Amino acid sequence: GTVTAQLHLFSTDTSDQVIIENSDTGTDTAPDFVLYRNSASPAANDNLGNLEFRGEDSAGNTHNYASIAASIQTVTNGSEDGILDIMSSASGTLASRIRLRNDKVGIGESAPAFPLHLTTATTGTALNLECSTNDAASGADITLLRRRGASGAGQDNDLLSTIWFRGKNDAGTPAQVDFCSIEGKVIDASDGTEDGQINFKVQDGGTLTTQFSIDANLLTIGDAVNIVFSNSTGTKIGTNTNQKLAFWDSAPVDQPTAVADLAHSTSSGTLPTPDGTVNISNAASPTNAELLTYCVELEAKLEALLARIRETGLIAT
Repeated sequence: GTVTAQLHLFSTDTSDQVIIENSDTGTDTAPDFVLYRNSASPAANDNLGNLEFRGEDSAGNTHNYASIAASIQTVTNGSEDGILDIMSSASGTLASRIRLRNDKVGIGESAPAFPLHLTTATTGTALNLECSTNDAASGADITLLRRRGASGAGQDNDLLSTIWFRGKNDAGTPAQVDFCSIEGKVIDASDGTEDGQINFKVQDGGTLTTQFSIDANLLTIGDAVNIVFSNSTGTKIGTNTNQKLAFWDSAPVDQPTAVADLAHSTSSGTLPTPDGTVNISNAASPTNAELLTYCVELEAKLEALLARIRETGLIAT
């Protein structure tokens, strides 16, 4: 073939073309492959070397389909920073897809600001964890582990981890705002009787506020937070009569038994028909007819109230 480099190997078979072998039995690194940019004036952004994976396209043109490139970020003696780019070709353009920049890793991000920083310009799924194990166990799990040093014991009220939902407001210069968050917390770190808490927070009038909290034995809803149910089929609190419910620190009980309407009969005459009003001419000495009307109206109101309570399921029908 035509030589195009200082060392150019040609082959038509698929066997290994270059092998560097070392038989040392110690713990030092070997064999080593070093790309050394021996510059008299090193500077930031200097390219230190590339490892290119080159092929041809359908028109017979040479194309770099992938590469690994190293460069300098900071040359200051004693605080040098480096960059390593793992690049691939997308729609004909070779660009960095994964960047190691000093002690941070960027995926689609040229200046990662976090230990792992993923940036995408497309909507939809940015991170997908998939498990193909054929069983009923949990898979594709996400574990957020927060610890105090290598072996430090956790303490009550330690905040463990937070998932932030961050966006921008509509200020003249839009500012980043944490609109929502989910926060995990240690309530009791005692060995064997540990208690935890998870808090759901949202912006409320410009302040990130806990609106719903789940403790080991307590559900707390924030002040002035309404609970809205469906207006079609509705929502049940309890699905059978032996599930227990209580209010204002009372002992929980299952559904109370039915309370029957008042049964009455008359030997003669007709009871007044309730119409929602009672007229008593002299409260100091009401007539029997006035008292009877009053009783009939009370019965009607009581039975209407019982009907409403039965409708909600607070007592049995």
